[in-house]
Amino acid sequence: MYVVHERCCGLDIHKKIILACILICTAQGLQRKTEAFGTTVPELLRLLAWLKAHECSHVAMESTGVFWKPIYNLLEGEVEILLVNAQQTKALPGRKTDVKDAEWIADLLQHGLLRGSFVPPRPQRELRELTRYRSSLIADRARLVNRMHKVLEDSNIKLTSVVTDITGVSGRAILTALLQGQQDPQMLAELARGRLRAKRDQLAQALQGTLREHHQVLLTNQLHHLDFLNRQVGELDREIAHRLGMDKDSQALPSSADQTSQEQVLGPVDLSVAEPLRPEQGESIPQADSLEPTAVCEQTGGIPQVSPSLESGEQPQTSLDPNEPLSAAEAIHLLDGVTGINQRIAEIVIAEIGTDMSRFPTEGHLASWVGLCPSANISAGKRLSGKTGKGNVWLRVALIQAAHGAARSKGTYLGAYYQRLSKRMGAKKAIVALAHRILIIIYHLLKDHQPYQERGPEYLEEKQAEAAKRWAIRRLEHLGYEVTLQSGEAA
Repeated sequence: MYVVHERCCGLDIHKKIILACILICTAQGLQRKTEAFGTTVPELLRLLAWLKAHECSHVAMESTGVFWKPIYNLLEGEVEILLVNAQQTKALPGRKTDVKDAEWIADLLQHGLLRGSFVPPRPQRELRELTRYRSSLIADRARLVNRMHKVLEDSNIKLTSVVTDITGVSGRAILTALLQGQQDPQMLAELARGRLRAKRDQLAQALQGTLREHHQVLLTNQLHHLDFLNRQVGELDREIAHRLGMDKDSQALPSSADQTSQEQVLGPVDLSVAEPLRPEQGESIPQADSLEPTAVCEQTGGIPQVSPSLESGEQPQTSLDPNEPLSAAEAIHLLDGVTGINQRIAEIVIAEIGTDMSRFPTEGHLASWVGLCPSANISAGKRLSGKTGKGNVWLRVALIQAAHGAARSKGTYLGAYYQRLSKRMGAKKAIVALAHRILIIIYHLLKDHQPYQERGPEYLEEKQAEAAKRWAIRRLEHLGYEVTLQSGEAA
């Protein structure tokens, strides 16, 4: 088999030990050198010196949990690193040892059989950790609110049947009064604010319960925990906004309370500077010829052109130069105009894929990397499954949230697109298809540097009418007729 790299190394990574195998092609034949290293910084420096001593140019390792990150951080910039999906490096069963695994990875690398995943530059990786941690805190906050629902149900207080958000202004005031010993349902119902005051009679009936001592202990601790999570999310919002160069806009981010002073952080990062295509944990970018036709996303013909509809008094947006690098703040401003995408989701998008779309050859590659297109599973000419494949879970969740928001919008192209699909394939599949459509719009916005233009449901109706006309013509021609179209007005 053809040798691509004459000196390369394969690493078998564990928590406490690393097995390294270097393959060297010489005139006398293939030489193998194997060495064991620890995972501490001195041991990793010894690994780097060992690689340089043997003039090793390329290193490959599996994306084993988070254990690959210390090695990647230390070797980055010193040698060419290839981080690969462990599923793509499986050896034949039998005779499996750590040394054999390292030799197998080195052998695959030597012949160019490994394909790396996308690892962004270090500033973007740091931004990813912040946005992902914030998403985890928001999920913890949602679980905490559900626990508060359970405590209220256990005390026969049906507040959640009347109040949509018990952590809002009215719900929080009622909970505070309950914990302070107020038991009169009428007095508690008078604490309602805004439109909830129209439901004071229902509130009074729902608040006729018994809040026992242990319920008060649980609710008090849960409210304190909720305040803590809100402060943490607010601090992360400001940190992320600072790194994206959006300090002036950080006050617009949702925050439930005044936050503590922010620690000094690094300056704004430029995510438009892309590094060569590299791997990250299990996130491989498939080649164009490896995608099945159904796995490749639809072309741009069914996507509205790309500037948010102008509100009264708002200045029209100008197009950006597609030849100039797109800053993170400009990218978020573009994405914020898409129906269903708010600033927080736009930040997640930028943290996960960056602003440079050249790393994804087509929109189909991006959709496959995220996991929002059908997987290729065909045998004997039959498609066995149409489920979406694995991909970037964090970005997929954010796009699904954006799709839920766009599905509820009125008088928009994406809202009409969801209504049409939900009748044919059901609500859940339609949401995934809508998330796929939003991702394709994001790809073209970032690639062309053009703002989003809302065309409304009429654009979709026109497309449907054209498609119905083409189908009818093809059907009649198949039956042997010659079809000539004439408008009703001319007739």
